[in-house]
Amino acid sequence: MIKKGDQTSEWISQKVPHGATIKSLIIPEQIGYQFIGWFDDADNPFSNSFPINHDLDVYAHFDLIKYDLTWDLGGHGEITSPVRRKYTVLDWDSDTITQGVVPVGYEPTIEFSGWDGNKIPVGTTGDFTFTAKWKTRLYTVTWVNGEIPLNTLQFEYGHVIQ
Repeated sequence: MIKKGDQTSEWISQKVPHGATIKSLIIPEQIGYQFIGWFDDADNPFSNSFPINHDLDVYAHFDLIKYDLTWDLGGHGEITSPVRRKYTVLDWDSDTITQGVVPVGYEPTIEFSGWDGNKIPVGTTGDFTFTAKWKTRLYTVTWVNGEIPLNTLQFEYGHVIQ
C-alpha cells in the first residue's frame, strides 16, 4: 500500500515463498514527495532482507518535498512583512500565497501593480519565483483659477506638460 501522510492509495501485491526474502522492493514515485521507505503495520521499517514467514502488509511512506519560494522585486522597494520562503505540491493553485505581500518604499517613477501570477500552477515542482509587476506612476495635475478648479488631468511620471 502506498501511504502519504494520512492518505493511502493503491495496493500492490507480490507472492513470496515461505521463508524467502523479496529480491527487490519497488520504489514508488509520487510527484512532490520523497520516498522514505517501506514500513509494516506497526510503523517499523521493512527491508527486503527480512524473511517472509506470514502474510504481511507493508506501506510506502513519503515526506513532502519543500521547494524554495522567492520574491523578485526587480530592484525596487523591499518586502518588510513575513513571507513564505517554501512551498509544497499542496500549495498548487492556492491564491493565498501572495495575499498581503506588498513591497514598500517610495519610488517616484513607478508603483507596484501586483505579481506576475498569484498562484503556483498545478504540476509545478522545483524552486519558484513570484516577480513583482510595476507600472509608471501617475500624477494628478489640477489647474485652478483663484479658487475655481478649471481642469484636472493625470500624467505619467516624466511627461512634459506643454
